[in-house]
This record gives sequence, C-alpha cells and structure tokens, in this order.
Amino acid sequence: MYTTARLEGSDPATKYAPCSVMVPIGVPGRISPSQQGPLAVLIVLFDDRKRAKLFRATCYRYCHELGVGTINNHMSYKTLIGAKAPAISLPDENGEEYNLVPGEDGRPIALFFYPQSGSIGCTREACQFRNAIAEQDVWKDSKVKVVGISRDPVAQQKAFVQKHNLTYPVLSDEKGEARQLYRTGQNLFGEARVTFVIDSKGIVRDTEDAMIYMDAHTRFVTGWLERLRKEQTN
Repeated sequence: MYTTARLEGSDPATKYAPCSVMVPIGVPGRISPSQQGPLAVLIVLFDDRKRAKLFRATCYRYCHELGVGTINNHMSYKTLIGAKAPAISLPDENGEEYNLVPGEDGRPIALFFYPQSGSIGCTREACQFRNAIAEQDVWKDSKVKVVGISRDPVAQQKAFVQKHNLTYPVLSDEKGEARQLYRTGQNLFGEARVTFVIDSKGIVRDTEDAMIYMDAHTRFVTGWLERLRKEQTN
C-alpha cells in the first residue's frame, strides 16, 4: 500500500519542488534524515523538468543519508551536487597520464561518462561535444574543458578519437576508478551515461543523466555555461 508524503528538511531545493513522494509505508508520514525503518520506493510526481531535477537531487541526498540504495546505486552521483569534484588521474587516448583537478586552472569542466566508445549513441554524443566546442560561442568564451570517460582500453579510445576527430581528451577507466569516485554505476541499460558540470572553483553544479536522448547532454552544458557566465558578470 502506498501513501503520499511530503519531503521535509533544510535543503532549499525542497521549496522549489512542490511535489509528492509515494512511499510504501502504508500510513501517512514524513521523510527526513531521521526516518526509521526501510524505505524501498520513491515515485516523484512533478510539474516541470527543472523542479523535478531539484527535487530528485534532494531525494537522493536524503536516501544517501538514510543509507537507502537505488537500483545498483546508479544515481548516487546526485549527492555530489554542491560538493567539490574529485580529482582524476587516468590514461588518455595516447596512454599518457591525464590529471584532472577541478578548480585548479579556474576553467569550468564538462565531464561526461558514457558506456562504450564506438557505439552508435556514444559516437553521436561524443561528436556533439566536439561540434559544440568548435561552433558555439559560449563554449569558446568560457574556455570550458571537456573530458570524456569510459571503461574502454587505451587502444580503443585512440581509435575512437582518431576516427571522429575528437578535440578533447578521452580517458580510459578500465578499473572503474573514476566511476567509483563520481558514483556513476549502472542503470537498467548498463553503464550509466552521466554528464557533470563543474564550475571554475571545482564545485559540481549539476548533472544530466539522459540515457537515450544524446542531444540533452550538450544542451545541458550550454545552459549551464550561459548561467555561469551570468554569475560572473553580476
């Protein structure tokens, strides 16, 4: 039996998301970090995409505090929003060690994790990032640093970069070290497809996890670059 409950807490995101949460507890109640007992399902009802993302991020942060996992823990990366982005050290497509330290050089970062180099969807996504860097003014003006990561070996990354003339580093995370740091596990489709926007101070500002609609990732980054530019001018 499901019942409607409101999410309670100090997180300011809650006030921007007047949505309901359905929880299988059988009786009316409230969800908070002090909630006792199992919490198995959250079904978020929302009225627009922006509010849904804010609300969902809040839900996952509270789930994390409660020790409640999602399917394969595949969305715990939401808990990184507002936190310092982890540093990464992995081989790039040339086999050379690439060190990514967010905030070190004052440039924003678009860090995207994808399932497999050479697959149709991932190729489309990677090429869209390449095109955005070359064609969109806000990407050029912001000097955004784009980095792609998958579990593919160095040789496959090199072939992928060369075939599609990618103009940014593509890292090999065969052991899943970066995925573990950024908490991007698996979803119902397999390896999660997640893009992080990290600001010039190294803070994770938001994430995009569209699995099928590849266009959503570059649009997401474009929107955030415009927002970050406005923040700097104010």
